[in-house]
Amino acid sequence: MFNAIGLYTFSPADEDYIVSVPLFDKVVVTLGDDTRFTIRKENHGRKITNIAYDGQKIDGWFISHTALMQGKELVITVEP
Repeated sequence: MFNAIGLYTFSPADEDYIVSVPLFDKVVVTLGDDTRFTIRKENHGRKITNIAYDGQKIDGWFISHTALMQGKELVITVEP
């Protein structure tokens, strides 16, 4: 399921997720404390051209669990 929404657990002992191309254009995840974070895919394709969280570009392919718990928007831009 994680991979379908654009995240993949790198290692059980690591808090970082690898960002991948989601199957869905938009996913809203509600956490246990009712905080919500959104994953949104821009465009259609299989090649990631940009990853941003809360409007800030992410360098690399990883996002931490702690960052996602803040309840912001992860935008994954792709191209064919």
